[in-house]
Formats: sequence, C-alpha cells, structure tokens
Amino acid sequence: MNTRIRHHPRHISDASEKTARRFDAVSYLEKYGYLPGSDAETQAMRSKQEYMNAIKKLQRFGGIPETGEIDEATRKLMKKSRCGLEDVMKRDQEGSISSPQSFISNGGKLADIPKRYQLGSSKWEKRWLTYRILDFSPDLDAEIQRQTMKEAFEMWSDVTPLQFTEVSTGQADIFIKFPSRVHDDGFPFDGPGNTLAHAFFPGDDRGGDVHFDDDEHWTIDGGNGTDLLVVAVHEIGHSLGIGHSGMEEAIMFPWYSGYDGNLKLNDDDVMAIQELYGAKSDGSSWSKATKRATTVRPRTTTRVHHHQHHQFGEKADETCEQTFDAIANLRNEIFFFVGKKHHRIFNFGEIFYPSLDVASFFVDLPPTYEKVDAVVETRDGLKLFVFIGKRYWLMNGNRLEGRCPTEGYPLTNLGISEEVTHMDAGFVWSYNQRTYFVSGYQYWRLNETTMMVDYGYPRDMNLWEGVKIPVDDAFTNPERNKTYFVHGHDVWEFNDMRMRIRPESKRNLNQFVFGCPESLLKENEPTESDAVQTYRDRTGDVDYLSSSSTANHNGLISTIQFYSIATICVVKFVRF
Repeated sequence: MNTRIRHHPRHISDASEKTARRFDAVSYLEKYGYLPGSDAETQAMRSKQEYMNAIKKLQRFGGIPETGEIDEATRKLMKKSRCGLEDVMKRDQEGSISSPQSFISNGGKLADIPKRYQLGSSKWEKRWLTYRILDFSPDLDAEIQRQTMKEAFEMWSDVTPLQFTEVSTGQADIFIKFPSRVHDDGFPFDGPGNTLAHAFFPGDDRGGDVHFDDDEHWTIDGGNGTDLLVVAVHEIGHSLGIGHSGMEEAIMFPWYSGYDGNLKLNDDDVMAIQELYGAKSDGSSWSKATKRATTVRPRTTTRVHHHQHHQFGEKADETCEQTFDAIANLRNEIFFFVGKKHHRIFNFGEIFYPSLDVASFFVDLPPTYEKVDAVVETRDGLKLFVFIGKRYWLMNGNRLEGRCPTEGYPLTNLGISEEVTHMDAGFVWSYNQRTYFVSGYQYWRLNETTMMVDYGYPRDMNLWEGVKIPVDDAFTNPERNKTYFVHGHDVWEFNDMRMRIRPESKRNLNQFVFGCPESLLKENEPTESDAVQTYRDRTGDVDYLSSSSTANHNGLISTIQFYSIATICVVKFVRF
C-alpha cells in the first residue's frame, strides 16, 4: 500500500508562520460570517481593531475567553469539526448574534431563558414535508441510515406541528445526499475532518437540502467515527429555517461535540423551532426533549406513552364502540373518519387528536356531504384521494389539487365502471407500495403515471385470501409497514409473502388502535356476508359466491369476475 508522505521545509521564518496563521484565520472568519467577504484591496484596508472584534465574536460564540488574539484555545476551536453553515447571519454583522440579555417567554414554560438562537431568512409555509435520500454512505447499512434520518426528523416533529414523510422516487421538499469535495452547489467539502455537512434554508431549488461529506467516516451508537444522528438532527434544523446557536448545549451549536447517548433538543432549540412553526397543537402531552434509544438497532425514538381511552373523557364509551367510515395513513398519521368528524393518532398506543371536524382538515370539500367513504394517499405522498359516493376529490396535502374542480371528479375518470356507487376502502399495499381501491367484491390498482386504474382490473377480492368481504376499511401501519383489513370491529394483519390474512392477528380495532379496555369493547354482529365468508374459508368454493344474495353489492353482478381455484393460484403466484 502506498504511503502518502508530506514534505515540509525545515526552515520557515516566524514571520512566515505568523502570516500563514493570519491568512487561515481570516479565511475562517470570512467563511463563517465573522468578517464580510473581501478581495485583496479590502483586506488591506481592514484595521487591526476589525480583526480583533471578529476574533472576539468567534470566541464569544464558541464559549472561550475573549482575548481578541489567535491564541491556543482559538486555534483549537478553529480546528474542530463543524457544520459548514456560517455562524453569523448577514443581517447580524453588528454583533447581535447572541446577547445573553435577550429573553423570550413561551407560555410561562421557558421564560427567563437566554435567547441564543438565530433564525434563518426563510421557513416552510406548509406543515407536511417530504424528504428523499438520493444516495447513502458506504460506511453504514442503507436501512440503518434511513432509520437514523427518520429518527432525526422525528426529534423536530415531536415538538412542532410538522410532519415528515420519506419518499423513494420523484420530487421532495428536502433532498439528502452524501457527496464529497466539489459537488456543484458552490460549497465544496474539504475532505476528512473540519466541515462535516451543510444544509440550505427552506426555499426552491436547493432549499432545504442536506449534504453530508462522504469523506467522513459515518457511524452510530458511539462507533469510531462521526455520529450520523447528531449531525443529521443539526442539519435538519437548518433545513427547517434555524441558524446556529451560541449555546454550547444546543443541538444547533455549530461545532461537533461527539456522540451523545442521551441526545435531545435543548430548550434553546425548542424555542427556535417553535418561534417558526408553533408548538404541537395537542398541548403539552409530548416532551420537548426526545431521547435516543441505545439498546436496540435499528434505533427508535423513545416517546411518552398513554392509555388513550382516558383521553376521550366522557365520550370514551362512544369511541370504543363505534365503527369508522374510513381509515387512512396520511403522512405517518392514522386518520379515522366518522361522519363529519375524524380522529388522528401518531402510531398505535400514543397521543392523538380526538373528534375534530373533517372540514378543519380537508377545507375544500363540499359542505353537503354526510360522510367520507374512503381516503388514500399515494406512495410518493404527493396526491391524496377522498372518495364520497360516486365522486372523488384529488388533494395536494389538505387542499384541492390545482386542476380538481370543487365538485370533484366522477369515478369514471379513473376508468371505473359507472355502475360502482362508492368505494369501501383505499390503501397502499405494504408489499409493493402500489395504491389500491376496493368496492364490494372487486378491487382496482392505480397507475400513478396515468392517474387511472391499470389495465386488467377490476379483479376479485377473494385473491386476498381470508379477507372479510365486503371490506370496511384497509390501511397501512407506517411504523411496521404492514397492511391491515377491517371488517366491523375486527382488524387483521395481512401476510404479504403468503398472500393471506394472518388468522392469529385478529384484534378488536378499537382496542388495537385506541387502547380501549375490554369493558368498553363491542363485538361484531353476525351478518350474511360473515356466513358467506365462513363457507368460503371452510370449502374454498368460490363459485358459491355468485349467488344473488351475496354478489349484488353495488349492483355489480354484470361486472364481477369469479375465478376458479386454479386461476387464483396462478394470479397469486405472479404477485399481481
């Protein structure tokens, strides 16, 4: 292996060394905003006092003695690995970066805490944001890096109304990548050490993007190298509009402090992000500081858990007994629609928003509707379908997509027969991330390029072996990437590899999702469709289902196609 040898001249004058150090110091001070950028002429015109003031400003920001000289402590600070973003915002050249006499109040909870943070020049004007990881570091498994990024975003979403969703293709608000050296953004990296990463404030083009220096050795959980989570949380803070903080304990302090097994947002970080986006609207139930887990891999964020049925108060009985018109996974929240109301939860067994008006979320829906039949968000998070009767509304976030009329589109626009009267469910299948619509005994798969259903559909729902038909709801658990089918009060997990329901997974939906106690649960009433399903489960006789008592759902006798057992096996083999 070749060894790189560095040659140094044996004799360098003290004056030359001093000049070289001064040049390095000036470059550093200009790069990170302590001195305005200059050319040779303006450099020559600077006074000694200007340099001393800039050095003191750096020393103050870094928490070291303010000598105004490039002493040993200052040289050590300047050699530390750090973020590539400037410390002093352009508007703050006069020295207002971190006045310890500046205080803010946050509802009485964080009053009288010095305000050391800075806000950038922009913020996101929406609350649902997407991110896409364009490439990965070779130092860690890709799935570990994806989980680390997810955990980093969650540290910010846990204290704000912001929600983040990873997309694997197409456009995103925030692009993440691992380049090295010159990488066409005007801010080249410098090899191992020193600048670890940089990010851009919210905006168009590169706005919000995060770049990690691929020449660094990235690690997790205290390994030998640079901790990816520590740096990712910091850079995402920039992506959301926060500048650097002069508080050493803050995540947004510019110098890398190393691995922290108890990583959490400092009060200074929380005040900064909440000044931009507000606090989480569910009140104070979520802790401001999110701790990292260190005992398992991939890692997850530790959260505060609650028994949800207590959250409903006087309406606990009603909530734990009710069935739902539609269930949907939207940007990693689960929505439950009942009439003109909806519940929202973050994961299963955690805090939720109870009984909010649907109109407060989908503000463009017509006021005349009685209930929502089905809701589904496409895999890229860019489109959302709301089905009501024989029409659907195409949404971008919670507002109508630009071309969608206020009266919505007819189902026939999707290539679905005009005989279909409504949709029972819509979901993104965890196996292939494709979007499906279900009505009665048949289903369709969406082509997200044409925004119509694929050729060869509809198909018969009995291909999804063991699913109770008609399906009441279907949804994906974003934490486990599993698909669930709902019939009445019962829910089952679908086994993607075996193409059938997991019989042992049957749970009461209200207990599974809301944590309702046994005493408040309500069981399904036996129905004719249950009897048909029982016959099917025991005999496998699909032709039995062609009887008029079971195939008349939605008036679709003429369009329902029934397959022989052999056909079912073939279709299941090709994984439709």
